[in-house]
Amino acid sequence: NQDEDDNQDEDDNQDEDDNQDEDEARENGYRARVTWSDGLTVRAEPTVDSERLGGVEYDQELIVLGTNPEETWQKIRLPNSNVQGWVKAGNLSKID
Repeated sequence: NQDEDDNQDEDDNQDEDDNQDEDEARENGYRARVTWSDGLTVRAEPTVDSERLGGVEYDQELIVLGTNPEETWQKIRLPNSNVQGWVKAGNLSKID
């Protein structure tokens, strides 16, 4: 059945995306969850005045890529996407 084949392909692609994110997190940072109950704003640069790229919800998983020199912001990437930006530091919990 073609519909079943299409659904299986989508499932396989999702598994590949998940594995890719886990591999990238190990090589280029680490996986974390948002701990701030109101969620966080994702910014283009590590300043409150920079462009708002979007937001992340409480308990959402993301990949931490690094921090700014003052360690007040963390550079993140959203899983299964190319969206990268900055969130205020101290609002994420590392996932082991």
